[in-house]
Amino acid sequence: MSLIKLYDRIPFDDTALHVRVLHDMTLTKENKFLENYASWHEQIEILYFHRGGAVVHCENRVYTVNDNEVVIINPYEMHQISYHSGQPLYDCLMIDASLYQQECLTAEVERYINLLTDTHVCFNNYITHDEEFLACIKSISQEMKNKELMYKLAVKSHVYHMLIYLFRRHVYKGSSFCQLVENAERHDRIKPALDLMKSKMAEHITLEELAEVCHVSSSHFCRLFHQITGYSPIRYLLDIRLQEGVTLLKQTDKSVTQIAYDVGFDDVGYFSRKFKDQFGLSPMQLKKRCLAEQTPN
Repeated sequence: MSLIKLYDRIPFDDTALHVRVLHDMTLTKENKFLENYASWHEQIEILYFHRGGAVVHCENRVYTVNDNEVVIINPYEMHQISYHSGQPLYDCLMIDASLYQQECLTAEVERYINLLTDTHVCFNNYITHDEEFLACIKSISQEMKNKELMYKLAVKSHVYHMLIYLFRRHVYKGSSFCQLVENAERHDRIKPALDLMKSKMAEHITLEELAEVCHVSSSHFCRLFHQITGYSPIRYLLDIRLQEGVTLLKQTDKSVTQIAYDVGFDDVGYFSRKFKDQFGLSPMQLKKRCLAEQTPN
């Protein structure tokens, strides 16, 4: 199946909450616009199926979902949903990283959240026969629907409970809690370099500078970085710059040339080529799409 790699801009009406729930979404045989359409976004997306009968693709994994089953779409994961049979009915829950990044987190909590937002940890896509997890989702959905007194606080509380449960029970590939702790500790070893990449991405950053802030040699840093992230430091820095380019394209009115410079590219043509290789559309195409979505009908 040919997938169109397309960034999906997710709007959040309430900037103080950064949680969005679409209730009672349906799919029919006529929903053909979903076929051969795939997208990605930065948010965690949770699809709770009251009634099954849909097919969900997550990267190269395919799930045919039934009643009371859940599909989790991790940040930056290519995905699509299409009709399969019956009368599918589902809730779509979107959680933006801003929800927990704006809170005053302890260092211990922050390290695990960073593993998720930096995609070093992914949750299982397909979850079935888990009543405790379903209860978390239903609580969030009901609070967002009813909007009773202090519902925002209740939603945040349920989201944190859900994330804790997912970290303990549904980390992808069955990583144990001890492995998760080990991953967090390993991630801490290169965190100074990651912070430097993010804070100075518009500047020329050398491999020696990255190694120095981690207090290791350049050769050891390269081996360590690849072991922990699966990428070379140069490739990882490129990804950070391109992802920041997406943010600037959708949130500012800067030109593509200015954005290229702002995220550390001296050559706007090179920026555009790498951007299209990564996301499947050019910076200008994404900018036009975002402008179209912001224009009232």
